[in-house]
Amino acid sequence: KKIFRILLIENPDVVNKVIVVPGDIQESILGMCDEVLINVIHEVTIIFHVAAGISFFKPLRFSVINNC
Repeated sequence: KKIFRILLIENPDVVNKVIVVPGDIQESILGMCDEVLINVIHEVTIIFHVAAGISFFKPLRFSVINNC
């Protein structure tokens, strides 16, 4: 938490630069629509990949093994 407070103090506009891009890692081009893909190609310099597979029908162990 402390690092985010420092970041916001030093650069308050940083939150305006971060967006969530919904998609599907099993789809072509991650399931992004053309508009989002074009924006990513031309405007994005850093990507944080946080995709994960979750199943509420399988034991928690399955998700931990496949996502860690």
